Amino acid sequence: DSSDDSDKGMVLKQDSYTKDQLARYRDLVGYEDVPAPVQLSPEDFVIKETEVAADFVRAAQTMARELQWLAGRCRPEILYAVNLLSQATSKNHKEAVYRGGHLLKCLKRYPKGGIYYTSDPQLTPDARVQSPGVVVEGFCDASFAPNSGRSQQTIMVFMMGGLVVWTSSRQAFVTMSTAESELVAICEFATCLKSVEHLIAEVMLKDNMKVNEVIKAIHSDSQAALAVCRTAAGSWRTTHLRIRGSLIRELLEQADWTAHHVDGRVMLTELGAKALSADRFGFLTDRIGVVRKRCQEAEVSTAKSEPVKKLFLLVWLASLVEQASGASAPESEAQDSFDCQFLLVCIIAVIAVWECFKGVVATFRLRLRMTPLAEESTCGRDPGDDPAVTTSEEENEPRAGISSSAPTTSQGMHRRRTVVPAPTEPLGVTRATGDYSVRPAVGKCDYWEWKENVVIRWHANPIVQMFVPGATASGPKQDQLTRERETFARFADGETQHVADNYRNLHKPARTLADRKWKGRTELKLVPGARAAGK
Repeated sequence: DSSDDSDKGMVLKQDSYTKDQLARYRDLVGYEDVPAPVQLSPEDFVIKETEVAADFVRAAQTMARELQWLAGRCRPEILYAVNLLSQATSKNHKEAVYRGGHLLKCLKRYPKGGIYYTSDPQLTPDARVQSPGVVVEGFCDASFAPNSGRSQQTIMVFMMGGLVVWTSSRQAFVTMSTAESELVAICEFATCLKSVEHLIAEVMLKDNMKVNEVIKAIHSDSQAALAVCRTAAGSWRTTHLRIRGSLIRELLEQADWTAHHVDGRVMLTELGAKALSADRFGFLTDRIGVVRKRCQEAEVSTAKSEPVKKLFLLVWLASLVEQASGASAPESEAQDSFDCQFLLVCIIAVIAVWECFKGVVATFRLRLRMTPLAEESTCGRDPGDDPAVTTSEEENEPRAGISSSAPTTSQGMHRRRTVVPAPTEPLGVTRATGDYSVRPAVGKCDYWEWKENVVIRWHANPIVQMFVPGATASGPKQDQLTRERETFARFADGETQHVADNYRNLHKPARTLADRKWKGRTELKLVPGARAAGK
């Protein structure tokens, strides 16, 4: 499908396919703003005795096949999530089903979307090359050893400002450093572009021999990898890197090949190399030229219009009844007719109030689900305190009960309706509010304080999520804690809140305490004898 606007450009999309796909998974409840969860726990995906592994295998294979087709056509923003889904299909079928359900919830949030191609030839917003001729821009990025294994690489190619090639995959072998993984991604892009440069010259310049007139620009956020590509000299420790970079070095000696460094904040290929937060994901999705439409707009308007339609229908029926009774009732029955009319008006008023109340409640609940969770950054925050590292998206755990089979043809894929195991809700926490004395933290940065039976994390900087101990400086280790946690929070308006829970039993330990920032402390209970080991 495509929507053509001769004045501005064209949007390449597959909304009808997405609609049919979501119709087969209508049992999924909820929405997601990002296609890939930030962090998952492996123990959550162990197949239980009451579950059948074959059901998960069939569902995972069906999801991977359908979503790969969509990601390769017009939805490049989901390529990373689809790649992880495909990897889990052969390793952990239950995790693959969970990832597929998470991705389908994201498509449910954005059912309409596609790639926008402008009618005016231009470069990407972060282009480092200027040329009046044909320019092919390539962006390469790699996430080094995300699971202590092979690195994840992403390549995106833009021609005249429009995205034409995109891929996300694990590298073919294990790299030993970040620079090497970035260099492998650059070499992969150069090989890809060398194989199609004659085709580009044929299409754009009408002559496949004019490849030297097509400017090829390489963009990477790794200065170390680009230095290896530009310089032949170096230490013997980087000999293997310089040998691999000799391919790029020979290409850069030609006038039609250039290499540029791009700031990591605007690196477009980060979209396919790692899981991102909602705001970061939306920012990069807009910059690669993907346009999306949220589904809440139609839902809100429908929720508001349904009570109004019912109210008009009741008023119309009441007017018909009043006219009929007025034409047939004699004067002696005027009093009885008045009583009937009054009773009818009361019934209509009660129904109207009830419908309006349901509409207000539905709109309020929908707005609560739409409230974005801001990602906060504070000075002195350690990696263990970062919500992007220690937290995962609010997810549901998949259960057994799949009854589906993979269709053998593309038409069967559209007709069959696959039933996915409904995820379970994560465990909740016990919360209580009340006034109490909270001693403010000393200084401007967070710090630890060791007591007899507890260790306290003082939050001098305002945060949103609840604290989970991790790889923080001078902090306790996990084996020193009982996982019992008490959070004492004070908000800017003076309101206080106290939460006592066991974060080990929660699917998302670092959940959001409220929709606003707070200061205070987190008390973690120590196991007996742990204080001496923590000092």
